[in-house]
Amino acid sequence: MDSFQQIVANLLFATDASRSLFQLSGGDDRFPIRAEAVRNGFQQIRHGKAPTDTVDREALTRGKALFVENEAEIPGLAGVKARMVAPLLDEEGLKGWISVHADAPRSWTSEARLALETARAEASALLAAPNRIGVAAEVIRRTLDGRLKVAPDGTVRTSARYLLVGRASAARPDPVQAAWLYAQMVRWGQAAVSPEAVKTAQAVFRPDLYDAALGLSGLADPGRFGSIGAFAGPAFDPNDIAGYLASFKVLRRVP
Repeated sequence: MDSFQQIVANLLFATDASRSLFQLSGGDDRFPIRAEAVRNGFQQIRHGKAPTDTVDREALTRGKALFVENEAEIPGLAGVKARMVAPLLDEEGLKGWISVHADAPRSWTSEARLALETARAEASALLAAPNRIGVAAEVIRRTLDGRLKVAPDGTVRTSARYLLVGRASAARPDPVQAAWLYAQMVRWGQAAVSPEAVKTAQAVFRPDLYDAALGLSGLADPGRFGSIGAFAGPAFDPNDIAGYLASFKVLRRVP
């Protein structure tokens, strides 16, 4: 199995459904889409989005697969009249699920249910494969969730910002981030301090184009992030790069 995308594509084909999804915990009670396959003509949900859903998470946490065969319309999933949902669990609880959606009421056959269970097993094992990371799936999931073991006694430190993938606007370009990257180049002697260069760097990061491409609207101004949560160094001010750099004891000057 090459990818999560291949898993959901195979599941869609095996069940002759309308859509199949793989969703994994984003660490903040959201379950963004990691992979999706849809039948021609059926609406696709944006990758990385955590769709509003009425899935019974309590049942999934108990390891129970869900089978809806005839419903007028499933709240939060427009056009879906039937679905199957299989949980992905580890020792700490619900980590995600794989689901199949149909646009008309239907009885889920034993073959379709077997295909769902096969997809669940493949997804659970994929990240632990030796040709990928080669460690236990639970360790990878814990890292994705931002739950890090920091001591031999098993002490865990949790940070919702440890790894942002498709959430909290992690991929949205921020001109402040561009200025920070430029400041690092100055710090290590790869560029000289220049107000014009800062403006050029910031102009490369275009949140307006990103928002237009994804059909986003109603967001605040492009510089709304306004801060850098860097792992080291003082607070960063894009309007005072010279002052920011002056606070470092170690740096390299441009020859």
